[in-house]
Amino acid sequence: MKSDNEKLKNKHILHRDFFFFATHHGIEQSFCLSFCGNRGYAALTTTLFTVGISLIILGGLSFFALQEVTINRNFIKSVEAENAAESGIEDMVFRVVSGKQTSAQETLGLGKATTTITITSAGSEKTIRSEGKQGAYQKNLETKLTVDAEGVSFFYGIQVGSGGLTMGNNAVINGNVYSNGNIIGGNGVIITGDAVAAGAGNRIEGVTIGNSTLGSGRASSFVNTTIHGSFCPNAYCIVENPPQINLPIPAETIQEWKDAGSEGGICVPPQCDSSGNYKLTGGASGSLGPKRITGNLELDNNAILTVLGTIFVEGNIVLSNNCTIRLDSGYGSLSGTIITNGTISISNNCIFQGSGNENSYIMLLSDKNALSSEVITVDNNSDSVILYASQGRIKFSNGSIAKEATGYGITLDNNAEIFYESGLTNLNFSSGSGGGYSIQSWKEVE
Repeated sequence: MKSDNEKLKNKHILHRDFFFFATHHGIEQSFCLSFCGNRGYAALTTTLFTVGISLIILGGLSFFALQEVTINRNFIKSVEAENAAESGIEDMVFRVVSGKQTSAQETLGLGKATTTITITSAGSEKTIRSEGKQGAYQKNLETKLTVDAEGVSFFYGIQVGSGGLTMGNNAVINGNVYSNGNIIGGNGVIITGDAVAAGAGNRIEGVTIGNSTLGSGRASSFVNTTIHGSFCPNAYCIVENPPQINLPIPAETIQEWKDAGSEGGICVPPQCDSSGNYKLTGGASGSLGPKRITGNLELDNNAILTVLGTIFVEGNIVLSNNCTIRLDSGYGSLSGTIITNGTISISNNCIFQGSGNENSYIMLLSDKNALSSEVITVDNNSDSVILYASQGRIKFSNGSIAKEATGYGITLDNNAEIFYESGLTNLNFSSGSGGGYSIQSWKEVE
């Protein structure tokens, strides 16, 4: 058994250890409570901060994403407006160049976008403007077209090839005459300007040329002719052999005009009948060109034809009884052509009108090769037209009138007249108000 002293010692040690443990354990708990509490607060703050930053970044990304969506939508609308403008202007250019019917203003739709196209003309130039719209967005495009034209100069009221000029009683030519053959007249025949019978042996006979103050003649010989108010010979009856000159329109240009008409396609029903003939009668009106007619072109009884482009007729042209042929206003200052491989017959007050511009005319041209035959005949007061037949003869009768005539040979019957105009020295012939265009500019505008 242990002594009392040992028991007390052991008890003292036990109390000391317990006190040390309790004291030490209390400090650990106090330190843990303090440290662990601070560590939890820091973790919460970090979490909240991280969440906040994440939300800010997410919000920023969402904002930029929405902005990008808005920008893309606006860009798409802008592109749609531009596409509409492009489509509108391309459509109208095609229609103008191909000679199809157009209006001064048209509206087209493309998806949700629309475009308004306007056409303005100034002389031989057309301006096409297309305004494409999609919502608040608008794109404006503009192009300028000019007509390709072939320049032809008619320096004489009458120009004749080797077939020569024959004039019946009281026939009158108001202008100059140049003939590669004889110039033969009857009673009361007058040429108000100058006259030339070119080539060796060719003569001027039975004609009054000019008046007491003007006029001259040139030929190998003069018979029964008065020039400058005096009977030949005089100083104005010039005996010489003037050079023969070519007629003003070369074969290549004539072929180009035929090709221009053919580019518009062949006339088929319902415009032409099953035989390829184009006919208007009884006050009917129509528009045509550029076009190729495989049959005949016939107008009578107050029919009205508006020419939109060059018309090429493989058959004959027959015009009668108050018919009217006029150029579309789109020709501007340019002139237009109706050309045939056959004959042309004009009678009974048919009227020919240009575009409305004082420098615009219609020319009827026969390319029929028949040097001894009349390929163009004009009768009874038909006027205001240029006639051309380089491989055949032209005949005027019964008071018929023309602006200018050029042919291998020409006959003016009694009382026929030619009224030459000075503007014919510089004519530009177009394939049409709807053909032969060049694009001068194509750009975006305000």
